[in-house]
Amino acid sequence: MEPPTSSIETQTPETSKGRRREKKLKPMTQTPATRCTRSQAAPDWSVGEMLIMVKEIIAIEEDSLKALSSYQKWKIISENCANGGVVRPSNQCKRQWESVFGQYSKIKDWESESQDNSYWDLSDEQKKEFELPVGFDKEIYGVIRDFLIAREEKSDSESLSESDAPVKKLGRTTQAAFVKT
Repeated sequence: MEPPTSSIETQTPETSKGRRREKKLKPMTQTPATRCTRSQAAPDWSVGEMLIMVKEIIAIEEDSLKALSSYQKWKIISENCANGGVVRPSNQCKRQWESVFGQYSKIKDWESESQDNSYWDLSDEQKKEFELPVGFDKEIYGVIRDFLIAREEKSDSESLSESDAPVKKLGRTTQAAFVKT
């Protein structure tokens, strides 16, 4: 018997009584490759989850674990977050951190350049108009800001103790190094 040439073909097998009946075969289709849909994507992060993640990142940074590879750092951060109730793989933690830090940087730039309005006083419509993140949590902003200030002060004091030469503030350079962990 030849394979079907069309999507639907009729076949007439004989019945036990010798009569013929027609039977329709189902179309031959291939199963499509599975795709990742929104329902399979990572769920949104709550403010509490982001706060735990940010604090874990800061703890790793404060421990100055510079000998670790990026993979090792993010694995440790993910494990520590899981211990705090935030069960996310390391790649999700890293992507979320890059997003949160990018939003933090936009707000920080706005705060340092804008003399009229604080980010925190803007309406959601104004934030959209100025291409600023909408709904960024003030506590997360404060935790990141405080860490960067402390880190910069520590860097400045270490530089002064090593040399009497004047030290240039790092600003964006410090932030850039922090986000690449």
